[in-house]
Amino acid sequence: MSNTDDAATATEHLAQLSLSSSSPPIVHDEYGTEWLDITQLMQSTTAELARGELIRPQTLTLFDAMTSIEVMDPRLDMGMLTEQDEEEIGKWDMERVLTMRETLWIIETMFQCEMTWQASASLLQTIYMCRYFSQDDMPETAGKEETKNPCRDLVLYPYLIALGRCCRLVWAEYMRENMYSEEDVYFGSYVSKFFDEFSLADVIALMGKATAFLDGWLADSGVNADEDERKAAQQIQDHLALRDSWLSTLIHTSVDYLLEDPSALRKSGEELAELRSLHTSMQQASTTQSVAVEVPGVFDKKCMRNYPTMAPIKPKPLKTLAESHSFFSSVISELGLVQQLMDVDNVESLLHLTLQFAQRTPTASPLVRSLVASLFVCENRILLRQPIIAFTERAIRECTGPYIWNILEAGAGQLVGPPGKAIPKADDLVGARQRVGEFVQEAARMVIDWVKTQCQNAPRQRRIALKYLGGWDSLQGEAEQLDIWLFTVLNPQAQSGADDPKHNPFWFSSWAYHMKLLMMEISVMAGMRLDVYLEYEFSQVFCNATQVFEAHFAHLTRMETMLASKQGQNVGLVQPKAPPALPALWTMRPVSDTECLAQISRWKLLVMAQKDLATAMWLVTHACERLGVFRAPWAQRRNILALTACKQQETPEAHLARYALRFRVFQRLNSPTPLTFDGWQNTTQQLDGYRICDLFAHAAQILAATKNSLDSGRKQVVKNGEHGRLLALWEKSYRSLYFVVLSNTLSLAKLAADPAMNSLAATTTGHDALAFRAQMLDADIAALSPTPAGNETQPAVAAPKSKSKAKRDKQKKRKVAMAAKHESSVLASAREWRASVDELMKPGKALDVVCRCMADKHPDWPVFSFGPSN
Repeated sequence: MSNTDDAATATEHLAQLSLSSSSPPIVHDEYGTEWLDITQLMQSTTAELARGELIRPQTLTLFDAMTSIEVMDPRLDMGMLTEQDEEEIGKWDMERVLTMRETLWIIETMFQCEMTWQASASLLQTIYMCRYFSQDDMPETAGKEETKNPCRDLVLYPYLIALGRCCRLVWAEYMRENMYSEEDVYFGSYVSKFFDEFSLADVIALMGKATAFLDGWLADSGVNADEDERKAAQQIQDHLALRDSWLSTLIHTSVDYLLEDPSALRKSGEELAELRSLHTSMQQASTTQSVAVEVPGVFDKKCMRNYPTMAPIKPKPLKTLAESHSFFSSVISELGLVQQLMDVDNVESLLHLTLQFAQRTPTASPLVRSLVASLFVCENRILLRQPIIAFTERAIRECTGPYIWNILEAGAGQLVGPPGKAIPKADDLVGARQRVGEFVQEAARMVIDWVKTQCQNAPRQRRIALKYLGGWDSLQGEAEQLDIWLFTVLNPQAQSGADDPKHNPFWFSSWAYHMKLLMMEISVMAGMRLDVYLEYEFSQVFCNATQVFEAHFAHLTRMETMLASKQGQNVGLVQPKAPPALPALWTMRPVSDTECLAQISRWKLLVMAQKDLATAMWLVTHACERLGVFRAPWAQRRNILALTACKQQETPEAHLARYALRFRVFQRLNSPTPLTFDGWQNTTQQLDGYRICDLFAHAAQILAATKNSLDSGRKQVVKNGEHGRLLALWEKSYRSLYFVVLSNTLSLAKLAADPAMNSLAATTTGHDALAFRAQMLDADIAALSPTPAGNETQPAVAAPKSKSKAKRDKQKKRKVAMAAKHESSVLASAREWRASVDELMKPGKALDVVCRCMADKHPDWPVFSFGPSN
């Protein structure tokens, strides 16, 4: 078709769009754009369509079809108005005179909206639905005593303004980017609906007016009012008091406010106690039947159509009033953790507090996690008081002792050496301070990244711990070079070989190695809490965890020996340097060698208990593998005739690949020596000579000894409680791990008492399992082997068939031939596996294939756990 024909056809179509004439009315705007009126055409075309019906032209593509499913579907499209929605909108009356019961219903619903929003919903799905809240400007009648609608102007409006200011404080904390929108909360505010035009002083004054009005109403007009109206007024008073306390708590815990007045955090403890008391009494009162009365048209569930937004289009139901109160109680409890930060007087307590915070199950509200992360690190300071560099120096000092720091901070004239040995030169001390400062700056970045990670959710904790392991490994290498150089500076005679280099102390590398091992332990335990590992990987994971804990325990022992023997401390001070005088609120106690040794001793007990627990669980999981409870994919007896069977996935080579993939981060580290796949198999081979019941018995003995050591350590910590807050944290860690060990001990006793398991465990060894596997393979080979000659069954003579039937028979024969070809390949694989089993059954061969010797896992057998439970 020519261009002329195209233009003529277009003109004919345009003529159909007219309202009253055959020629379309063309309107030109100031930019020269032509606008055509298509109203009549649209009305006539859509007159016969039902509400929500879609037009499906022949040109509708798959993308168009999938998009149209979301649009104009009331279940998915929050912007579509149904007849019920339009009827609800018609009931809305801004000038409606509210009663006490109606005002109470709006306030309770707004409380539900607020809690739903803090539980990671969108503002458009919660708070902005209220028409009183989302109007363009708050009416001038808000807070005015001369009004014809006192419940709205003197009670409801002040409450909504206070709620908006609370949301502003919460939203400002979210904007610090300590949370992640794809997992925690929708950040968009879309429009400014937080009533920023009202100052906090104005809000407090409005809330005071609302309370005074209710007091006067109850004493005057409410005397003759209905009993339900009086109850509603009293409940509104409780809501106003709770809102006022919640606003004050958020103010005194907001980071912006604390940066101006850090001492306000202590005042927030009083506010939090009052808030908890008010909410507890309100919860007890809310158990009775509510007297609130619903007001139609107040909440617009389709308010999203009024905003340009990318928020989720699917509606989100509000929490019930009981669920909202329960959620708010959890938020109040979690805010109590913020108060604990002010009791921290050393880095050990702070790091221990972050570990415990990371292991607890976070609440659905990201507010507390974001707030704790902000307080940990804000404006390049820790807890709003100590610079990051000073914090990192303190962390190293508390781990390896104050000796090296006292030497570096002293002048050359304050140093004294042993008789006949030289002391460091002043220029060397200046260079040492510079190199140590550069190392601390590099280490500070790693420490802060780790501390902030502990406030995030468990999956992110594990991912970042694995991600930063390489960085800690590199930092350890730099620290070793720094330690060697420092030793030569502080001991000039060591350059000539006067001292043994093996006895050189490693101050900075000891701390870096300690932190790296801690990261490795965190990543392993986080994987167990998240159920990352499959059943057949349990033995590998616990074996690797045992090795990591052993390396950590040995390293702590070396650090303890270094401090106890004062290794490398050849140079002393004439007069020890006094700590700088700081305000009492921000002072961290000076640390001594005795306190460092006590800290290492506490770490040793905790790491040793975790090592014993990992060892016991390794024995249990290995025994379960031999029983067939935990089965590797390539060791299961599958349908050997399945056309989708993949030999590559069914061989032990896949075991090696999966092991390398699971522990690839550990394998890349320079220390500790990684446990290779062959090393794990050789270690496992040593257990195959024991009966399964002996493995269970030995695991039970290890757990019993661990339980006793934890119990004695916990009692010793309580007995020597000279530093109450710090030792309370250690006692909590010991107690948590103690209950984990105790629960596993009981589970193991229950498993050992099971008759089915007990009889099988007493007789089943690795060789018996292989024999069982050989029997299964023999059965498969017999089923797949071709029929001997002379025993074939003669097919019956069939009648002539039609062409279509002959074609189907031909296709059937082709499929049979393909199946026979597949059977021959599977038969070859089965014979190959049978040969490998024969090889393994020879004397001295390792059992490196876990075989199934039970039909299914016993339904009554318990589940074992590893790591602190929340």
